[in-house]
Amino acid sequence: MYKRAAIFCITIAISFSASLAFSNEFSEGLLAYKSQNFAIALQKWKPLAKNGDPNAQSNMGVMYSQGNGVKKDYNVALMWWTRAAQQGHAKARFNLGVMYQKGWGVSIDPKKAIHWYLLAAQQGVRRAQFNLAVMYDMGTGVEQNSKNAFKWYSLAAKQGDARAMTNLGVLYAIGKGVPENYIEAYKWGNLGGANGNENGSRLRDLVEQKMTPRQIEEAQDLGRKCLEFKFSKC
Repeated sequence: MYKRAAIFCITIAISFSASLAFSNEFSEGLLAYKSQNFAIALQKWKPLAKNGDPNAQSNMGVMYSQGNGVKKDYNVALMWWTRAAQQGHAKARFNLGVMYQKGWGVSIDPKKAIHWYLLAAQQGVRRAQFNLAVMYDMGTGVEQNSKNAFKWYSLAAKQGDARAMTNLGVLYAIGKGVPENYIEAYKWGNLGGANGNENGSRLRDLVEQKMTPRQIEEAQDLGRKCLEFKFSKC
């Protein structure tokens, strides 16, 4: 039986860049945050957030959601992430998706999670693409749609997401959302395993039992080509 790597990504995303107008203050805050000097980070970011900088607003949301330098308060996190998301901030949109999926300070609402994940995924946020794929794959908050799952797993996999690689391989192995193809299943399972997902290695080993030596060699060659061209030719 082929096992998906279908655990959702719930790691909150922090922003590492700011608008030019606020870049020095933001960078000082980021350096302090990385050093776990949260009081200084808060001192640098809060004025920027109040002045409308979406990156600082998003990071304020992170601090309040995790209780870094402040008392954990999901309501305040929601406020800052919503302000940033309304300005088109991709990571804030992803973080809102996580909030509604997990019920952090809000009622669990898969449809709202889908809404925010989709916006973030369309902006290229890999973790949002993966979570959106899982929701389509499992029919969580949306009608089950294997073709959409395949689409978003593919985009996340080509950005280096090992779990997406594995799940993409599973879809190829069982012919769900895409024609059955053991060569592609082996390729993606092998890539997922090489990038740290154990289920990817298991998938590769299971599929290998159904393949000829020539097919295995072709799958391995395709995998090397993916890596050589940084997933642009997969």
